[in-house]
Amino acid sequence: MTGASVALPRVSQGRVRLATGLLVFVWLLPFHIAVMAWLFGGLGLPGPVVRVVAAWKEGLIAALVAAAAFRVVLGRGDRSPVQWLDVAVFGLGLVALLYLLGAGIWFGLELPVGARLYGLRDAVYFSLLYFVGRATPEVVRDERVLKALFLVGVITSGVAAVLWLGLLLTITRMTIVACLLQALAIAAMRRRWELITSLGAALALTFCCALLVVPGLATYVWETLTWQSASSVSHFNDWIEGIGNALRYPLGAGLGVADQTAVRFGLDPLAGDNQYLKYAVEMGVLGLGLHLATMAGAVMTGVKGVRDAKDVRADYGIVVAAAALGILLNAVTAVVFN
Repeated sequence: MTGASVALPRVSQGRVRLATGLLVFVWLLPFHIAVMAWLFGGLGLPGPVVRVVAAWKEGLIAALVAAAAFRVVLGRGDRSPVQWLDVAVFGLGLVALLYLLGAGIWFGLELPVGARLYGLRDAVYFSLLYFVGRATPEVVRDERVLKALFLVGVITSGVAAVLWLGLLLTITRMTIVACLLQALAIAAMRRRWELITSLGAALALTFCCALLVVPGLATYVWETLTWQSASSVSHFNDWIEGIGNALRYPLGAGLGVADQTAVRFGLDPLAGDNQYLKYAVEMGVLGLGLHLATMAGAVMTGVKGVRDAKDVRADYGIVVAAAALGILLNAVTAVVFN
């Protein structure tokens, strides 16, 4: 009895620390961009110094994951059964680690160590937070955390708009479509059929009026639908090249060979403007399959939460499902995780 009474507070304390660390990470993210811009542009600090400061994110993730793993090793974690999504996320991380260590030897490509490390960060490192979440299941029973996530989204958008006033004018068309479909999915999961019908009619009427009033909008829409715009042609060319390289390297060519990670280190990227092709050319068919499994699993987990939960966990389910769906759609024309 004495051992049990001593152990119980420790378990509770460990969970509180992990949950607190997770919230600190969430709350610091919105101000990260502004602070880094101030350090680099305002104070004029060298780029390498700013990058070291910016690495607080990776350091905090490492600390949280280590703490969660330590609790499991000591037997203080929840004895929840292993889910297939756990296997998918862990498998993707393991494959990425193997490619980080051995892809250069296997495929004979001379990739800088920095490029491989950045590739690891962009592809899988952030997904380690998944296991921190699995170690703190009580988080999804706290409505305050959900409100914090919403406020973080608002603050992040506000900071981005202040730094780049043109952001709202240059937002990609796929992002606009994804946002509309996310809103539709949320309303459908809430069974707000009247809201869907009325807003759909209002949007359709507004769009038709805009086509008649706004000069050049009809041409812009037609070129977008028929893939004649410069952006569409650029995407198409990138996809063709990416598909060709994915077929050329069915087992992948190693981390850091695609998109902005490759550009950062002066390499010719093997894929761009498509998140699926990034995973395909970097980690092959296996990496792409595990990535799809994690994202599809996130959507399914969110939908299951909406269906089964009767409290605030249903709201979390909506957030998870809508966010994962938006990433899946946006990933067609961008590498969202960059």
